[in-house]
Amino acid sequence: MDYKNRMILFFILIAIIPVAALSAVFSFTVIKFREEMSIVYQGFVPNLGILSKNKADLAGIRSDLVQFTATSEPQKSARMSHMLELKSGIDGSMDEYKRIEDLPKAFDQPFGFVFPVDSFNVSKLASDETLLVADVNQQWDSYSTRVEDLSILASDPSFSAQANAEASQLMTQADRLIASYDSLYTVNVQIGDALRERSLQTMQLAFIYGGFASAISAASATAAAILVSKRVVLGDLVRMTKLELVETTLRDLIGGGADALLAMVKSQMSEEQPVVQQADITTAVMPSQADIVIGGAKKEQPATQTGTKAFVEDYEPLAAAGQELKGKLVMINYGGNSRASPRVTWTMNQLFESPKLVLLTRRGSNFYHQAQGKYAVCVLGDPAQNGRKADERVVPSDDEADLAQAVEDLVRENPASTVLLDNATELIYTLGFDRVFSLLRRLAGVVSTYEDASVVVLINKKAHEPRMIEAVSNISNTFID
Repeated sequence: MDYKNRMILFFILIAIIPVAALSAVFSFTVIKFREEMSIVYQGFVPNLGILSKNKADLAGIRSDLVQFTATSEPQKSARMSHMLELKSGIDGSMDEYKRIEDLPKAFDQPFGFVFPVDSFNVSKLASDETLLVADVNQQWDSYSTRVEDLSILASDPSFSAQANAEASQLMTQADRLIASYDSLYTVNVQIGDALRERSLQTMQLAFIYGGFASAISAASATAAAILVSKRVVLGDLVRMTKLELVETTLRDLIGGGADALLAMVKSQMSEEQPVVQQADITTAVMPSQADIVIGGAKKEQPATQTGTKAFVEDYEPLAAAGQELKGKLVMINYGGNSRASPRVTWTMNQLFESPKLVLLTRRGSNFYHQAQGKYAVCVLGDPAQNGRKADERVVPSDDEADLAQAVEDLVRENPASTVLLDNATELIYTLGFDRVFSLLRRLAGVVSTYEDASVVVLINKKAHEPRMIEAVSNISNTFID
């Protein structure tokens, strides 16, 4: 590897390293942001749902207690049953509550990232949350036990006075428990705001660090380009200086004979060698050196042209009558004789010289008129309309499955024949690319079954997108362009 190539490689490496760092930064921040969004929906959102539900159930129990003390004895049983039902809904729900310490990587700072100062004191929020959760659980355990005691008192009418007193006390305790739920709900809202702030900071840092990486990448690439250019220019100046020194020394020593030596020195110091280009031309066998007579007449020798022979040898294997196309689906880029390449022209001539050609085209096409009385002709159209001539067969062209079946019938009825379909471009504009692609795929399967036959499909390459041409090329066995 010469000096210039090494410098260019050095430039590429310097530019690639910051780009790789930029990709790593974006990948890491996207993963971190996804984790934070997962924490929000796995912890914060369910917590608010639990607290809201339990608070509503507690309010329902308190309402039942008010009605329990104000109603007569027969209706107290219904109130008590409803209170027990609400109590069973609250029991165990706090076990599903997710605290900050239960949320993995909720507020962890990733390695190498410096987050701005948070607006929320997460440590204090975690401490307050722990105390409030413990207080709510303790109050609920006591409250749940007293509700069960109230149900026992309510079951015996003789303890009606004691039951009413217990219900009044439970109402006061329910108010304190609801207030604790409100405090815990407020803390959870603050936790949610803190998570939202951390998510926004993560995305902001992604753009900030990405901008740093981009700036470093641009600066590194610019520095490398300047360094490469300087080293190359300095190298050229050094070589120029060496040549001038050698030239001066030689002229001082040997005078006028220095020109030949300088030419030899310059050729030795030159790093670039001329590139010899070879052109493809038609060659001819020229007379030998012995046939050249200086000062007299020369007997002319016929030149043997080899270019035309090479052209024929190149395109002879493409003839439809040859063994190479048997059992294959062949696509030909044909947009008319005036726009056809020599290779396509040669192939089309060979096709129409084949005695077993079956032409499948629309009525009125150029091939239709050319083939009259020479080849078997099938007309693309509606089978319900009979052909104008007795020997014409009408092949359905509005359905790819029927058309594929018709081609298979033609191949089976004409063994060792070539079926020429004119053309895929018109079918694509009529049926759509997807249906014609399905037709070509089925034709490839048909022709592989009949090894002595071949199917040739014409298509105008310039009339379609490159991806379509690439798709049909992959299906065909041979694409002649």
